[in-house]
Amino acid sequence: MSPVIKLTAAQLSAFISAIILSPITAYAQTTLLGQQLNSLIDTFNGLILLLLLIAIVVFSWGVVKLIAAAGSPEQIRKAKGILWWGIIGIAVMASIMGIINFLQMAFGISGTGIINVPQFFRR
Repeated sequence: MSPVIKLTAAQLSAFISAIILSPITAYAQTTLLGQQLNSLIDTFNGLILLLLLIAIVVFSWGVVKLIAAAGSPEQIRKAKGILWWGIIGIAVMASIMGIINFLQMAFGISGTGIINVPQFFRR
């Protein structure tokens, strides 16, 4: 009878993280994996910029609606709601861009080139 190994979610995630972050990934610089990671980073950056643009358009539309409300309390309330959602969207997208840029700098990753893997051992 073979033993059954039971893993908790934390153990499984630690195991998967150890595999992903193993030294084998250091060779991703010159492989298809490295190119795919760079492509993924470029895609995320483009998507975030697109969402930021949409948030700016929503904010601008709220400004136009506020100006066009011309004193109607119900229209002003709706326009302020649109403005707030635009501000929230801009803040969220700017925060995500900042977090991604921080992580890229911390790990030496850029979306348009070879991934610089930190060297843990000196030769």
